[in-house]
Amino acid sequence: CLAAVGDTLRSRIELRDDEIRVVRLVGHKSYPRPLVESVTWAKGCPVLLTLRDGTSKELPGTGHASTKVAGAIRAWLNEDRAPR
Repeated sequence: CLAAVGDTLRSRIELRDDEIRVVRLVGHKSYPRPLVESVTWAKGCPVLLTLRDGTSKELPGTGHASTKVAGAIRAWLNEDRAPR
């Protein structure tokens, strides 16, 4: 239980120019922007990234509301898809 609290306190999601980087207590994982299809959330559930290959990746809790995390990722995805 204490390890889970520590992971939440140390977890973060970085929205970089070309990738989403998920940093956890032990290690990190990167998802390149072109491979991310969408983001979803449901009340009481973690934020999920859906990748272009159809797989889903659960994002760690960061202490922020899932609605806000999903909204920030959605806006980040839309930046790349906006017509120029």
